[in-house]
Amino acid sequence: SRSSMEDSFECSVCQKRFKRKSDLARHQQTHAPKDYPCIPQFKRGEATLRCSEAAKAVAEAVAKAPSQVVDPHWWDPEKAEAAAKKTGVEMWRGRLLITFGKYAGQSFRWLLENDVGWTVWLLAEYGEGARRLQ
Repeated sequence: SRSSMEDSFECSVCQKRFKRKSDLARHQQTHAPKDYPCIPQFKRGEATLRCSEAAKAVAEAVAKAPSQVVDPHWWDPEKAEAAAKKTGVEMWRGRLLITFGKYAGQSFRWLLENDVGWTVWLLAEYGEGARRLQ
């Protein structure tokens, strides 16, 4: 029979040991940069494409008062970039605010955490539009 040390899985960051690989994977999340979005999972390795309840509430609010959602400085690319960079995080682009559509006023990070499906649609539309312009 093997020893418990042989059966364990070791964290490469802090050398803490776990009996199950899944426990190690969960633990390693504590070492991950906190700036990355937490994307809801449908099942292991697959994102949930359905929007969250928070996303539904934001979409309703934007529909009721679309002009009151986004601070005008977010419309200027230079000012928007400067404001996002002021957050001091490595992934500052996720702090940029969406200035259009049903989630206007929300950050790209928020979008990934609350409606991956709309993000996929948006990127596909953007890509298709770019192809049409070529």
